[in-house]
Amino acid sequence: MLFFVQIIAGISTAWDALTTMFGVYGYASHGLTGFNFGVMIFSIIASIVITSFVVMTSNIWDDDSRGFMGNLYKILWIIAIFVDWATSWIANAGLMGLKNGSSATENQFIFAGVLTLLICAAPITLGAILKRKGSLDIR
Repeated sequence: MLFFVQIIAGISTAWDALTTMFGVYGYASHGLTGFNFGVMIFSIIASIVITSFVVMTSNIWDDDSRGFMGNLYKILWIIAIFVDWATSWIANAGLMGLKNGSSATENQFIFAGVLTLLICAAPITLGAILKRKGSLDIR
């Protein structure tokens, strides 16, 4: 059963990273016309960094994470979680057709927000499973 949960969390984490990448691209390319290769590279790198922070949640909030670096990681984790949710929301809302000026209902926006929150929790779940198995032990 744990293997099944790990596979689902892995697929969901990949989806979260993808929506983060497209959300960063959508936000960073606002006002630009056409495809911008530099912004896409930036989006890919930002998505990798953000997803890495979210997967490492259980290590960052571990009792052994103290001192200056531990506190810095916690502050960066909070920023990464917010950016992950916001950029994933941009991509998911776009995929669901919820754009400014659309005739979407309030319930559709709430549904998209909750769905995005669940998707953003997948890397946390994957990180906890991997840490439990000893695969994320960085010591």
